[in-house]
Amino acid sequence: MYGFLQSSLISLLKQYPDFEERMRQIKDSLGYEGNLDDFFLHYDDTTSFSFLGKVAESLGMSQEECLSKSGELALDTFISNGYMPILQTMGHDFFTFINSLDAMHDNFLAAFPKMKMPSFRPRRNDDGTMTIHYYSRRKFLAPYAMSMIKGVAKALFDLDIQIEHSIKKGYNRADHDEFLITAGPELFPPEAEEDAEDIASNTTVSMDSAAIDRLFPWHFAFDEELKIVSIGSQLRRHLNANPIGSKLADIMAIQRPLEAKYRYDDFQQRSGNPYQLALHRDAQADIQIASHYAATDDNSDACSVAASELSNVGCPFSGGRRRSDESAISSIDRMQALRNMPQRIIQLHGEFVALQEGQLFFAGAPLLRDVKQLDAQGITMSDLPVHSHASEILYASMFQAMSAKRANKADKELLMLNNNRDEVRRQQEITANLLHSILPPRIADALTKGETPPAETFPATTILFSDIVGFTSISGSVPPEEVMAMLNELFAKFDDLTRLHGVYKVETVGDAYVVSCGAPDPCDNHAERMCNFAIDMVRVASSVISPLDGEPLKIRCGLHSGTVMTGCVGNMECKPRYCLFGDTVNVASRMESTGLPASIQISYRVIRALPDASQYNIITRGRIAIKGKGTMKTFLLLGHADSLDPPLYPKLSSNEREEEVWNRNGNKEPVDDDSDSARGPSDAHPSVVDMARSLRVRSPSMMLSESNLRRMNQINMRESISVPKNRWPSPKVVADNFVIAE
Repeated sequence: MYGFLQSSLISLLKQYPDFEERMRQIKDSLGYEGNLDDFFLHYDDTTSFSFLGKVAESLGMSQEECLSKSGELALDTFISNGYMPILQTMGHDFFTFINSLDAMHDNFLAAFPKMKMPSFRPRRNDDGTMTIHYYSRRKFLAPYAMSMIKGVAKALFDLDIQIEHSIKKGYNRADHDEFLITAGPELFPPEAEEDAEDIASNTTVSMDSAAIDRLFPWHFAFDEELKIVSIGSQLRRHLNANPIGSKLADIMAIQRPLEAKYRYDDFQQRSGNPYQLALHRDAQADIQIASHYAATDDNSDACSVAASELSNVGCPFSGGRRRSDESAISSIDRMQALRNMPQRIIQLHGEFVALQEGQLFFAGAPLLRDVKQLDAQGITMSDLPVHSHASEILYASMFQAMSAKRANKADKELLMLNNNRDEVRRQQEITANLLHSILPPRIADALTKGETPPAETFPATTILFSDIVGFTSISGSVPPEEVMAMLNELFAKFDDLTRLHGVYKVETVGDAYVVSCGAPDPCDNHAERMCNFAIDMVRVASSVISPLDGEPLKIRCGLHSGTVMTGCVGNMECKPRYCLFGDTVNVASRMESTGLPASIQISYRVIRALPDASQYNIITRGRIAIKGKGTMKTFLLLGHADSLDPPLYPKLSSNEREEEVWNRNGNKEPVDDDSDSARGPSDAHPSVVDMARSLRVRSPSMMLSESNLRRMNQINMRESISVPKNRWPSPKVVADNFVIAE
């Protein structure tokens, strides 16, 4: 349906102070992104009734109550859209107004071609009340219609009517309701003051057949047996045989009123009421059509419908002689079938007038909605009687249809523009989120605005590099999908830790993960944050299983503190990248590349940058060769001093331990580090003897003799299977008491 109902429902919602929030929740629940209150836009029924249900739910009402309240506001909606002049000219009284609604709906079809029009038939009761028969293809709209009728009576005729939903029943599957209206005699038109004698004395003109045919070229008349006794020249031209003497039902079908019957007394009773008729297709002559419109329509699907097919769906255009008044096809279905008929079928609109005794005269003209239909039926403007204003109505309908079409097109384009704008905003948000995920916020904001972010220097930073031990073997032996799944799982956990500790993820290159703290956001405790991050990083890496051998992953970490320069290389058009430069970055990379498996190697500058190094377990590793720097004193960060977690000892194989002793002692041959029993199990953390000898611990607070080292190693071996967390034999070395062996 068109947006009449939605507009009324939104008017109802606007009476509540939290309208915007309610409307947002309703649209979100419907998943509808367009405009829901476009008066001239056609919505599918599912959308309309779903919207009704959500509004009723939001307001805590039943759908019937919601329809009734919104119907009270419907008239204001029509008035705000410019329909007040039309409503004011539809009748001098309430009865005539209701009786003219069907004709108004017919004329609105040009502007609202998809409208499934309701039908209203008023009837005057003997007790002075009025009954309105209401027909609609859509069920449950009766409360809406009742409230509208009450609002019209008050606004246009100053009537306070009482309306009762007296009968609601299905009329041949159609939704047929009856409303009982109670008010007073002002409901109806005033009684005619002139009697028949006055009319006869005032009307002295008589007409011959030629004059009648000139004035009413589309007329016909029939007797009490419903046999045609007279036919207009234009109507005769469109029939394939002379209809004189034929039954009316053989020539044409009644489209409106819906309950009209092929009985003389029924026609006589409805004299003065508007009728809509249609010629049967098998009775209509084929008129030669020169226009390209007709050629197009004649080949269309609508025009190719056979008479038998129309009969099968109960269409009264075909097989009229076989149709009874008690047909199982509903009046609403019949009306819709007639409305959707091929454009070549001629429809007539007019009224019946009683002539002499036993004859009724139909005065009317073709019902046309556009020039295309005019052409398809072989009718020209000159065929239409001047007094009927059919040509003026046709032009007005054409203008209204074109205006409505332009308005609908503009609305659709505006909706498309709004949707495109929303999509652009969504894409901009996605781009901004992506930029913020790979660049610092202020850098990303500058790039989004088209600005060039300046290069900066940060004197106090800590940089961390890490990589996966044995990644080359893993990537060369495992399918790519499993490698990527492993990296995604590992790096996702690292990303969570960066947010937890307030450090910045610079980049990932292969299996390398680079982090900075103090840049791009300066902070005083950069070294502390980074050490905490590194400890959690090594521990969480062991929770990820290697797809190569099913063992926990081991990573190497290297940290260094100092000054870095930062800048954004590239722009929005050429892959922007936030880069860190300087010796600090290079040394941090070397700390990682020369580090030990499952351990954290740090420089002495990191220790000095810590606010309180005594919070950590740190042991010296000694001097190692750093490319471009010579030898440097390095240390291993084992964890927090008061932590119950096991210390992060390097996990070395036999060959790695021998190589480590070789490197640390600077010998040309591997150093004998006692028997295997002294080393401890290879699948546990390395023995304290190995660590002490190879790393050369020097600390006034813990000078370990050879016997003490062996005793600690025995404890290590004995508790390697299940060691209480509070008994790990890790040497605690305070940074200020370090004595570095030269």
